[in-house]
This record gives sequence, C-alpha cells and structure tokens, in this order.
Amino acid sequence: MSPLRYTSGRYGAGMPSHLPETDTQGRPFRLLKRLTSSGGIKMIDAIQRFFNAMKAGGAEAEEAATSLELATAALLFEVARADYRLDDSELALLRELLQRRFGLAEADLDELMRLAREEAETAVDHYRFVSLVKEHFDYDQRCELVRMMWSLSLADGEQHHLEEHRIRRLAELLHVSHSDFIHAKLKVQQAADD
Repeated sequence: MSPLRYTSGRYGAGMPSHLPETDTQGRPFRLLKRLTSSGGIKMIDAIQRFFNAMKAGGAEAEEAATSLELATAALLFEVARADYRLDDSELALLRELLQRRFGLAEADLDELMRLAREEAETAVDHYRFVSLVKEHFDYDQRCELVRMMWSLSLADGEQHHLEEHRIRRLAELLHVSHSDFIHAKLKVQQAADD
C-alpha cells in the first residue's frame, strides 16, 4: 500500500490526494458551496441566532445562566462520584459550594442538585459541560472550579486516585495550567490540615 500523498495548489493545499479537488463539473470544491448544498447554512444561522439571543438578554440569557449552573454542578458531581461512592459529606459540601457560587434559594438549589445528579449519571462525556464552562468562565473562575473539585475530593477524608484522575482530566479540558492545578490542590490540602 502506498503512503498518502498530499496535494499542493490553491484549492487543495494540504489535502490528501485521494480526495477529489473538484466537483462533477470540474469546479473546485469550496466550503461555502458544500455548506449550502448540504444544509450547513441552516446550522450557521442557528448558531448566529443563539449568540444574538445571548447578547439580547431576557429569558434566553436566564436559560443560559441556568445551563451554566447545571454544567458547573454536573462537573462537580462527576468528581464526587468518581470513586463510585457518594458520601453525605460530599453531598453536603457540594451543596455548600453551589450555594456560595450561585447564591440560589433552597428550592432552586434542591432542583439544581437533582438535575446535576441526573446529568452526571446519564452524560456520555463531559464535552458539553466543559465547553459551556470554558465559554462563560474566565481563567480565574475555571481555576476556582478546579479548587472546588479538590475540596470535594477531600470531603470524605481521603484522596482517592480516581477522583484525582477525574480532576486532572477536567482541569486539562478546562485549559487550566498544570501549575495552577497543583497550586489549587496544595491550597485545599493546606486548608484541610489547618
């Protein structure tokens, strides 16, 4: 089997040579042409409407804030249940952390906890939670979230390796530097020792 060759040229630069460079009429493939023929413009319009709604505020912005709260809570639930045990101490601390972070009423906090648990248990991956948090939290807020994760992992009195692995992975996905990841861990451990 021969290795793939890559083309050069205006329209196919860097494309594997086994892919067609032109359509059936000999015209070069263009992204916009492919998007309009496959319905991709509808997707672009939907994305644009979403961002316009976010700028406009109102009910859409409130729904986005609720989604952000849920994404944050679901990521924290993922850490708490990483060791396949969910202790009362972890649930109590999770509740306290969410209350401090979002300042919710008791009924809203109960609902958020319930929904976060469902989301964490049914989610196939963390992508939608992580992407929402990355989009709306600045770097310091993401570092604070990692610190909250470390606090949760120590709530039951032991640092389980599965919880540490989950926090490490989520910190990477949240684009928190390794030094800030370690700093958050040491800060939480030091506070627990005091």
